[in-house]
Amino acid sequence: MTLFSCENSETIVQDPIQFDSVLVQNFTYKVQTDDTLKIDLYQKSSEIKPLVLFVHGGGFMGGSYNHPFVAQFCDSLARTGVHVASMSYRLTLKGQTFDCDQTIENKISAFAECVNDIRLATNYCLENAAMMNLDSNIILCGSSAGAEAGVHQIYWEHDFLKGAENPLDPNFSYSAFISMAGAIIDTTLMKSSSAIPTLFFHGACDPLVPICSDIHGYCEADKPGALMLHGSVSMSQRLASLKVPHWAIIECGGDHSIANRAMTDYFGFIAEFVEKTISGELKETRFEIIKNGTCDETFCPVCD
Repeated sequence: MTLFSCENSETIVQDPIQFDSVLVQNFTYKVQTDDTLKIDLYQKSSEIKPLVLFVHGGGFMGGSYNHPFVAQFCDSLARTGVHVASMSYRLTLKGQTFDCDQTIENKISAFAECVNDIRLATNYCLENAAMMNLDSNIILCGSSAGAEAGVHQIYWEHDFLKGAENPLDPNFSYSAFISMAGAIIDTTLMKSSSAIPTLFFHGACDPLVPICSDIHGYCEADKPGALMLHGSVSMSQRLASLKVPHWAIIECGGDHSIANRAMTDYFGFIAEFVEKTISGELKETRFEIIKNGTCDETFCPVCD
């Protein structure tokens, strides 16, 4: 299972399918020259509900918005009473790698292209809220590459992508963010004016995305892809300094697979976080250490 390692849009809606008790509808939110970008919408009822928008992982070179594992997660979350959408995006590094040999410039560009697609998908949901039975509350959720793009969508300045289409209102804000093994290029981008409640998951032994602050993939500093990233612990510390409520679930002994396993092993945290966000009860900060083995190499002293 590998989930992590512009023309004007035309509304194309495929016939809905029934996923047990959850209805799944497919929408096209953007047609590109070589890509038709889609959203699968999971709904247990036709009531107007908040939305969780999910962005899959895959190193910007693979993964799928409708992978059976993703579909099961979206179905399970929809059963809790929210609507859930899983979006596709352009895989700008398809056929390449996201390793130490990939240049920093290309890595940043991959973030940026995915950010642009998240903006388009978010705007599509807002513009078609009545048709999709959505209210104005959207919780952004991302796994691995999707988490990295998601956090930059939230905290990059509105016009960061010069010349790129940005249909979102500059005052738009997600209700919350769920990050599964994500990281940001600079924690100072996280400002009090834009910071939102966040649920972080990260494995202390993650060999790809640093849990604290380090070079992506722990590449040697002279490699083309030696991109400095700040993971869940560093982002949690930043939100704490801004007094923004957030939860950090740190798995000691856990590796990058938590980018997937959070959707199953720690689903209860996700469901509770979403429910408290929607009800307005998310006020507290939680930092939980879960023991699940040890690391051969300590990437971050959080588990010491």
